[in-house]
Amino acid sequence: MSCFEGRSEIRTMHSSHAAVELRDVSFKYEYGGEWALRGVDLTVREGEFILVTGPTGAGKSTLGLTICGLVPNFIDGTFNGEVQIIGRTMNRSTFRDLALSVGIVWQNPENQLFGLTVEEEIAFGLENMGLPERDIEERLEWALSAVGMSAFLEKSPYELSGGQKQRVAIAAVLARHPAILVLDEPTAELDPQGRDDVVKVVEHLRKSEKITIIMIEHRLEELMEYVDTAYLMEEGRVSVQAHPTIFFAEPDQLMERGVRPPQVTEFFARARRCDERLVGKKAPLTLSEGIEIFEPLIAESKKKEENPLEHISGSMESEAIHGKPAISAQDVFFSYPDGTEALTSIDLTIHSGDFVGIVGQNGSGKTTLVKHFNGLLKPTKGTVKVFDDETTMLSVAELSKRIGYVSQNPDYQVFSKSVLEEVAFGPRNLKLPEEEANRRVEEALKAMRILHLRDKNPLFLSRADKQKVVVASALAMEPQVLVLDEPTNALDFIEATNLLSLIEDLNRAGRTVVLVTHDMLLAAEHAREIVVMSQKRIIAHDTPRKIFVRAQILRQASLRPPQITQMAMSLSHLGFPSSILSVEEMTQAYRKFIRR
Repeated sequence: MSCFEGRSEIRTMHSSHAAVELRDVSFKYEYGGEWALRGVDLTVREGEFILVTGPTGAGKSTLGLTICGLVPNFIDGTFNGEVQIIGRTMNRSTFRDLALSVGIVWQNPENQLFGLTVEEEIAFGLENMGLPERDIEERLEWALSAVGMSAFLEKSPYELSGGQKQRVAIAAVLARHPAILVLDEPTAELDPQGRDDVVKVVEHLRKSEKITIIMIEHRLEELMEYVDTAYLMEEGRVSVQAHPTIFFAEPDQLMERGVRPPQVTEFFARARRCDERLVGKKAPLTLSEGIEIFEPLIAESKKKEENPLEHISGSMESEAIHGKPAISAQDVFFSYPDGTEALTSIDLTIHSGDFVGIVGQNGSGKTTLVKHFNGLLKPTKGTVKVFDDETTMLSVAELSKRIGYVSQNPDYQVFSKSVLEEVAFGPRNLKLPEEEANRRVEEALKAMRILHLRDKNPLFLSRADKQKVVVASALAMEPQVLVLDEPTNALDFIEATNLLSLIEDLNRAGRTVVLVTHDMLLAAEHAREIVVMSQKRIIAHDTPRKIFVRAQILRQASLRPPQITQMAMSLSHLGFPSSILSVEEMTQAYRKFIRR
């Protein structure tokens, strides 16, 4: 049986009874100008796995808050319409009843964490359900194991990495076994293996506990095997509702609307334009479906006399020309005050003008490492130098003139009443002449294309615009190195692409860029060097093309190559080039391969 037939069968196993019904639902926040939801109609059947996607600001999170009852019971605003949860009208149900029926995991795990230990965090909800102690222990153990956090039982959630905090937040909700589970970008801060693990746990719950899953996501590749129905939200409305095969039939249109389809789906659409054998075929949604379509076509077109990779790698990967060392770490060890060892024997050199991606699983030490570059942390042992000066000999203020740092969460870095004040804070703090400070601010706002936001309060901007403000604030200090820690979390495809395009412009203009990311697509498409971290060490440092074909190294770091690279590697036994990094490269190679 083909994977297409199996997929269709699996996706019709849910109940005919409605778990969630929204009828003409609209909502406007008390202090918001526009309607966040506009006449939304939505029916989710019991046991269904639905995907809600769309550009940032489309109303997806507000929809999730409405389904779990926080809108309008706890969040002030104007509400119209009717919501029914498992047959009960929401405004006639107590919030406690809803809390037992619906669990929600938010984008930012810190909005959900309050326990002193991981054990206390997860046990709290179970104790409030009145479960026996034995059941609490069993569920706690199961939930932590499911998200790979069993070893952190006694840890404080606030001492964990961003990704580890997200795993704990997910475990706390999973342990309650709610009838409906709403997940709002639950894997945004997880490594690729962690994302895959969480999605598999969620799907297992759906099958074993008959839980209804409402997944709000931008990253879609791990989900395609399980989704029954996909919804596109735009400007507070549901604009498209369809089976995934239909939903992703025209990937170019989705990308124009801020949604990035799976890479195999995007490649299929491009390949169909140059290969008439693909006309009439359904677009693949998963890696296995992509291989099933293209393997026989490539076998049929096989040309042993030439290597299509020569054309690609020769034009896209020239020998790197390094400038002088910008950052160097020699035999660096670091332990936090509680004794937790975070870095072990780190040796790394980043040269002027480089664009370096740092990747690795949650807790591998990525953020701890880059915080050494600007002096926020100092080595327990070893040395870190910035342009030949040891960081231990410089203050954070002095290092901020050389190293611009953008943290994972922009909310931690904005505090002024206007964007202009926010970006001007650093230069003015340096006591620069007013004319020089104004010049820096103006150039930074222009570089990030946010001049039109200069009078806005940064606290009320979208996540994407906040991120641009934070980058502009760093740029106004005119640093020689820009360090960005997961800058595209929670951004849609268009926003992430635009931000990285601006960062690439800065790199071409001479700034060194260090990008910490869990997004292997970004690392492959933008970085010129990749540093792989695992278990607090650097285990590899090379070009993306060489890193992403090293399966053993990637497995050790809980990483996977981009989906399109995995597909190329799966076809390499037919002579197809394996070290493909993007859909564009894959399309070039395919055209050359099938050309007669």
